[in-house]
Amino acid sequence: MAVLRHVMGSVLATLASTAVLIAVGSSAHAQLRYCAEHDYFKKKLEQEFDEKRSGLGITTDGKLLELFVGPRGNWTILVTLPGGPTCIMTEGGGWQDTEPRVEEPLA
Repeated sequence: MAVLRHVMGSVLATLASTAVLIAVGSSAHAQLRYCAEHDYFKKKLEQEFDEKRSGLGITTDGKLLELFVGPRGNWTILVTLPGGPTCIMTEGGGWQDTEPRVEEPLA
């Protein structure tokens, strides 16, 4: 199984739409096209794309969401369903780590 690479125009927009797809529940299952065992994807991302897990979280309905990032800005988001397979949600390029934005207090 080849991991597809797409360059995304806006990484933040992609992450936001991914979160919406995951929150939808059953309709998100139609979006999960590339699924396999978690270890398969983890090894594939590390060995072929030099991507390491950069962050993770649990969705409100119990899915594990993981972000893998490579040194050239390539990235992949995996979602693991409770008791089920791990699926590629989306992937892309141009990833940039940013400093957290500090909000100025209103005067």
